[in-house]
Amino acid sequence: MSDYKCYMRRVDIAGQPEMDLEKNFKGLIYKEFTGLDSYGKIKSVYTEEFAETDELQVYQNPTPIRENTDLTFTCIFTGNDRRNVYHSFVDFISKGKIQYWDNIRNRKVTFILIEAIEPSDDKLYGSTPYIIASFKLKNIKGQTDALEI
Repeated sequence: MSDYKCYMRRVDIAGQPEMDLEKNFKGLIYKEFTGLDSYGKIKSVYTEEFAETDELQVYQNPTPIRENTDLTFTCIFTGNDRRNVYHSFVDFISKGKIQYWDNIRNRKVTFILIEAIEPSDDKLYGSTPYIIASFKLKNIKGQTDALEI
């Protein structure tokens, strides 16, 4: 997974630094991010039926406005300092609007943390202790956007 890079940045305050997740949070390992390909239901459409016609009258905004979608970011924290790294990451992701992007999908998404976080108890992989945490997020636009490269 060395070629795969995940980034986050707080975007509701200008000038916030880009965070390479596995570099800036030593011991964090990306596991999965679900919901990135989901599109929310279009809510910028108004339909009306009339008795005089069998055709549905449709009024639609030229730019679709979508309902928010749910995302889940799951990662693993390893090493002797895993608890401190976990708490630092929770502190980071809990504040404001966060934008995520990676170098595989070339898509970006802006989200907020909305649910409680319940990390796993310490587990062992061989002799390496780790914890797993899933973060329930809300995509504030209802879709992802192309990443300008």
